[in-house]
Amino acid sequence: MSKLITFFRVTENQGGSVIKHILADATLSKEFKIRSIGRDTSKPAAQTLVKQEVEVVSNVADAAKEAVVSHIIFSSLLNVTETTSGRVSYVPHFDRKNKIEKEP
Repeated sequence: MSKLITFFRVTENQGGSVIKHILADATLSKEFKIRSIGRDTSKPAAQTLVKQEVEVVSNVADAAKEAVVSHIIFSSLLNVTETTSGRVSYVPHFDRKNKIEKEP
């Protein structure tokens, strides 16, 4: 049975490059089943992953329930742009996490 490895935001550079590496490696691709969790499974990048036999899902709670995960920990950060009234305006890893926290 393959080990399951799960990635969030794989259409971004970091997650996508790791998945490409796993898929390109004959040993790793047999060892791991890849699951991608993102907001829009209809994106062309997500559909490309589906064609490569990557499981693509959009609802984190459903995926966690299916995998019998008992806890999900999400760490958020301040929106630096808002907090500094725009003086510091490009800290995307902070601002994006804060935006996700505020989404319904």
